[in-house]
Amino acid sequence: MDKKARFSLLYFLFIFLIMYLIQSLFFPGAHIQRVPYNEFRKLVREGKVERVDILGDRLRGRMRTAGAQAQNLTVHMGEGEVIAEVDGEDEVTGEYHRWEPGVLVVHKGDSVSLTVSNPRKNIHSFFLPGYNLDTGPLEPRTGEATLEFTADQAGVFQWICNIPHDHETGECDADHATMIGYLIVLDK
Repeated sequence: MDKKARFSLLYFLFIFLIMYLIQSLFFPGAHIQRVPYNEFRKLVREGKVERVDILGDRLRGRMRTAGAQAQNLTVHMGEGEVIAEVDGEDEVTGEYHRWEPGVLVVHKGDSVSLTVSNPRKNIHSFFLPGYNLDTGPLEPRTGEATLEFTADQAGVFQWICNIPHDHETGECDADHATMIGYLIVLDK
């Protein structure tokens, strides 16, 4: 090998080694550990797994850091359409309302900041009786409120729209009774 090619190869290897050291020192990345499924289930039950992703035939979890976490969550009143085939054409034949997302999951001890918004055309509210949290009326299209609390009780808690339906005043909607969601507080 000639002198110039050997110098280029050594220079390349030296730069590669320096880049590797910089990356490993300043950007260590995630520690990946494969665990048996039964051990993974145990970690989830113990509240040590913060997030679980289903990837085809594999599960991937992110471990929680020690102690309570700050959770910034958002929920809003969503709307869906019922589509039916009428005379061979798809037509909107109705609509329904629901909380999006319909389920929120936190761990006992977490500090929760929950932003609730109402982009719909009628007045709605968010009421979580198990924690005595109520936004009060949220104005149509722009209504928003933030509720802050500590998830100090483990369990499953239902939330509802606390504004009874009144078509004439534009309060809630006819499907008021189905506007429910759930807060799941996992015991650590």
